Amino acid sequence: MYTIKVVSELTGLSTRTLRYYDQIGLLNPSNSSEAGYRLYNEKDIAQLQQIMIYKNMQLPLGQIKAVLEEDTLIEDTLNRHLHYLEQQQQQIAKQIKLIEKQLGGIEMTQEEKFSQLKADALSEINAKYG
Repeated sequence: MYTIKVVSELTGLSTRTLRYYDQIGLLNPSNSSEAGYRLYNEKDIAQLQQIMIYKNMQLPLGQIKAVLEEDTLIEDTLNRHLHYLEQQQQQIAKQIKLIEKQLGGIEMTQEEKFSQLKADALSEINAKYG
């Protein structure tokens, strides 16, 4: 069994983060000591490793929780996340081109100047309101 401090040192996550994961039901320690301290077993550590992998992929905690609860959701979730990241990649590529044009002193049309700003505004609206 591992205490929260040991798990924190092992993973690099703060004890506050581990408590938060417990609070939201993402990672509940298997046991607790007589004094009420959280105790993690090997299965908990393996689950935490999965959580950290998904976090590294920039999946939101809610999606990670759903994936861990329903193994069948993983492919669908990862496909949706891949699509999202590809869209982000396209947006970043457009921003890079815009910056390169500005740095290179290349004249841009009025449409080019505002095209990325409009796309960003639309993305923000879609993210908020679907």
